[in-house]
Amino acid sequence: MSASPEKIQKLKLLIGEMGGLQPKEFFRADDLPMGIPRGALVEVSGPLKTEWVIRFLRNNEKVQTFWMEKEQTILPTAIQQRGVGLDRVVFAEVEDLYPALRRVVQSQLFEIVVVPSAFEELRVLKALQLLAEKAHTTTHA
Repeated sequence: MSASPEKIQKLKLLIGEMGGLQPKEFFRADDLPMGIPRGALVEVSGPLKTEWVIRFLRNNEKVQTFWMEKEQTILPTAIQQRGVGLDRVVFAEVEDLYPALRRVVQSQLFEIVVVPSAFEELRVLKALQLLAEKAHTTTHA
């Protein structure tokens, strides 16, 4: 017998209340009943990952997003054509992703940061997770 995701979420919230922990906030994600947690480092993989991220941004319409790449691979107009307003997305091409990502997350100006999956070192991933939690910014890699 397996528990549904909704039951698991309710149990997590109850445990958090008993332990004095604050329950996490979540962004809406169609494919995931519980959504995506705020302040998390999230890896999106698969052949349609860009489409999934765009759909995720469309479903969370009030979210300010920073989209960072080494070389531009996506056209902003393509994102706009899929229903995401460009007035809430900032695009940047940066040579060295990690220092730029640290600054963007630490600024706390953006609730979502989209960056390519270029980080393999465990130490770097842990540092990014801690930064995301502290800044309450969800980072999609």
